[in-house]
Amino acid sequence: MAASGVRFRKGLIRVIDLTSLTFAQLELLVNLKSVRGILTARWIAFLLTPQLQPLTNPMLSVRRLLSPLFLVFTAISLFTGCQNMDPRLRRDTVYLGGFSARDDARGNFDNYSYWDGDGKSGPRNIVIRLSEQRAYFYIGGELAGVATISTGREGFGTPTGSFKIQQKDKNYASGKYGDYVDSQGRIIQKDIDRTKDPMPHGARFDGAKMPYFMRIKDGIGMHEGFLPGYAASHGCIRMPRFMAESFFRNVEVGTPVVIEH
Repeated sequence: MAASGVRFRKGLIRVIDLTSLTFAQLELLVNLKSVRGILTARWIAFLLTPQLQPLTNPMLSVRRLLSPLFLVFTAISLFTGCQNMDPRLRRDTVYLGGFSARDDARGNFDNYSYWDGDGKSGPRNIVIRLSEQRAYFYIGGELAGVATISTGREGFGTPTGSFKIQQKDKNYASGKYGDYVDSQGRIIQKDIDRTKDPMPHGARFDGAKMPYFMRIKDGIGMHEGFLPGYAASHGCIRMPRFMAESFFRNVEVGTPVVIEH
């Protein structure tokens, strides 16, 4: 076989004259390394190269008729394949700690939290590290559980320092943040600050639900909440439900809490 050609064992074509390909076509063929890419390369070569030698003349007419349509599907296949293989082309943002922020689902992104404090005894204390977005629960000096958290976002920073649990309320609702709703409970204005956003006529305030609330300072506390994988709250410390339950069950008013950067 001539050095300027490539022979396929199966298919509708026998020889490609590489001298007839444009630089862009050659570059595309050279860079397609995956199995999908190799198969697609055969179609691209078959559809784009005018010097192909078809086995039958009717196939040449079919090729000329269908080539624009196949080119469209080929391009889609290539681009979607690249998006799946190359992490640089992923649409979701990956944060430190392995969290992914997604706009299409309000799910909790947590593969780290655990509780192992049942049956332990001794003094209790909590350490919250903002830089790690983690809360550590200690019983008798031993680590009893770790919770993935979401603390105050920019402009609503969670305070640092030494505190104590001031209040426990399993069914707490915020008196400041929430929604304005109508008489039927339908939302009129969402995610409002009651101290800044005027209430529409005929509306009422519906405070944001904060189950298993453990107040540590003013309006700041730990509670069950949405975890997007980064600091996103108004200053509170959100955590998964099962961890909020465990923390709530094992703290008392007066339990020490240290918040560090």
